[in-house]
Amino acid sequence: MGRGVACVHVAAAALMAVAVPARGGESEDLDRLCTANSAAMESIRTFHCKVKIDDPSARFGLTAGEYWRTGKSERLHFTHSGNENQAVIRDGVVRYLVKQDVGTSPMKGHPEVTESLENGRWFWHGAIERHDGSSPFIFSPWSDALCCMSDGGKRGNVTFTEFVQNHKRDIKAVRRSSEGGTRQETIEFRFPDATCAVHLDPSANYMVKKTERKSDSPTGYSSSAEVSAFKEIAPGVFFPERVVVKRFVNGAAGSDEVFTFYDVVVNQPIADNVFDLKFRHGIRITDRIDGKKYKVNETGVPISEKVPISYASPPPIAPAELPLTETQEEPSRSGWWLLPASIGLLSVAGCVWLLRRRMRVSK
Repeated sequence: MGRGVACVHVAAAALMAVAVPARGGESEDLDRLCTANSAAMESIRTFHCKVKIDDPSARFGLTAGEYWRTGKSERLHFTHSGNENQAVIRDGVVRYLVKQDVGTSPMKGHPEVTESLENGRWFWHGAIERHDGSSPFIFSPWSDALCCMSDGGKRGNVTFTEFVQNHKRDIKAVRRSSEGGTRQETIEFRFPDATCAVHLDPSANYMVKKTERKSDSPTGYSSSAEVSAFKEIAPGVFFPERVVVKRFVNGAAGSDEVFTFYDVVVNQPIADNVFDLKFRHGIRITDRIDGKKYKVNETGVPISEKVPISYASPPPIAPAELPLTETQEEPSRSGWWLLPASIGLLSVAGCVWLLRRRMRVSK
């Protein structure tokens, strides 16, 4: 969940409910659904799309992005409120390049900010760290399109099949149903404080069409994410055109968030250099693998002395939403929606840390 949809990112372990595992005919149905969904996802070997987000207030003013994926490599380029962010996952490492407006930020006068300012306004910086399996992006078109699910804790993003395997004991029912005249297959889960459901669309090769989380408490947090239309991108290969996210807190409906995917291309060659992030010459990098910060050239080679990262641990940031398996209620959104540049940290390393944490708060 980059961003996120019903199955979104939060660092909390999935709680297991006491339930009877699926058996007999249900087990056969589960195996059939998992096999069909896996085949649909495996049919997408390479992927590239652009995405537009309506209700940008929910994501730092995020309005547009572009995304590439092949194998275990991913690249995301997005803009928000005039700021620009790029992130690449490759060979188990995440690299970031950030362009931020510091015109009204207390950071503006800091020496490490001043040295990399462009036109007295734009602050360039970057970061490197290991990829832990979860999405490091502020939003992820792959998860926002329901192609993967966040399972909480250290499991990170998982496929539908992996989610089912992780929670077989929590399955309440496997059934066929119809909604709006469209046939679908539904798997219902029973967790300690919520019921959850994942709906698959047989007409779109059993891709996930909808996810739901309904809190048992009238003051709890509920959400849903639904594909309003699939498109056959290539013969036998489907992908969502539009996904609508709805949230309910204390029984009241929040604003909808709509993701529109366009210019989608699948199974076409993607140049290898797409996943080579080019840094801006002379910017400062926070290397969280080596625990150092230093300046780099365009290819990321250090061109200055490496100095240890030294800054106080920033306060924890509340998660944006909850995965299907999380049992907390939705936290207040008032603080974490602020743009990273407005936080006013006095060190570049601290700023990059905060941006990194915000990027992981997604769907």
